[in-house]
Amino acid sequence: MSGSTTTEQNMPGFQEDYLKNTIIPFAQKIASTDFSAFGGERVAGLTDLQKDALSGYGGLDVGSEAYDSAGNVFSGIANRTPEEEAAIVSQYQDQYTSGVIDPTLAAMARQREKDVVAEQGTITNSGAFGNTRRDIYQGERAGEYDARKLQTLALLNQKGLEYGTGRLSSGDISRSSAATSLASNAGSRLTSEMAGLGSQLTAGETLRGLSQAELDAEYEKYMLEMQYPLTQLTALTGGASAIPTGYGTTTEDAGLGGTLTALGSFGQGVGAVAGACWVAREVYGVEDPKWTEFREWLLTKSPSWFRDAYLKYGERAAVVVKRLPFLKAIIRPFMDAKRKSLGYK
Repeated sequence: MSGSTTTEQNMPGFQEDYLKNTIIPFAQKIASTDFSAFGGERVAGLTDLQKDALSGYGGLDVGSEAYDSAGNVFSGIANRTPEEEAAIVSQYQDQYTSGVIDPTLAAMARQREKDVVAEQGTITNSGAFGNTRRDIYQGERAGEYDARKLQTLALLNQKGLEYGTGRLSSGDISRSSAATSLASNAGSRLTSEMAGLGSQLTAGETLRGLSQAELDAEYEKYMLEMQYPLTQLTALTGGASAIPTGYGTTTEDAGLGGTLTALGSFGQGVGAVAGACWVAREVYGVEDPKWTEFREWLLTKSPSWFRDAYLKYGERAAVVVKRLPFLKAIIRPFMDAKRKSLGYK
């Protein structure tokens, strides 16, 4: 092109040797390594204490029989008909009659017999009454007795009714209280047993935590072994970035007074590598624009030896990253640092 000059400078020998004989063979060795899955246990099993506790939960007496009995008591009281209540009260009244009314009436009758005998003796001895007047007197005394008897009987019958209803009410209260206590005791027993089993589970979890810590330590050791080669590769590439870079091809247009970077060491132009950022796409994902930001650094700021290696081995390296996803966490900090060097967040 007229009005321009081209100056080409080659990569220093020690830099090329470091790339070809150290970094690339090491990366190839990693790429050819077969994936080795973790063969140990990841989750600790239940301890004997916990197994016994869980078995205890399955055998708990939840108090079904006690709750059923208590429920039957309350249901019986609530569903009782007026006729059934009257029959119960009548039974209590019969008890009152035989225990109180009948003995009281019998006592009154005996007393009346005594009074009659005494009255007849008084009349005979005094000679004060004729037959007619005596009959009237005795009739009046008999009437008074009958009136007292009826009055006493009415009072006793009222007391008997009160006694019957009182016995029914107190019986219901007593049975309800007993049913409540039965259900409450069953609930308290269940709560106590569950608390004991919970404490047993907690104690078992302490022992299980120790077993889990041992399993975690084994897995951590495995992860360190898996990551170690990539850690070493990162150290090698970090050392390479500190080596002075080689030079590509610089074209200066004398007419425009500008400078264009041609990336001659790639053997291809920007258009040919624009979509070739395999590893970055795998690390960030195709939809994340960060991979294009890393590509910008690759095309404009990266050392030529790095671009050469990336274009030659990047596609195969991306396959390895895809197979071993944990490598993304190792590679991403390096790529993020390069993006941020261009001003990206």
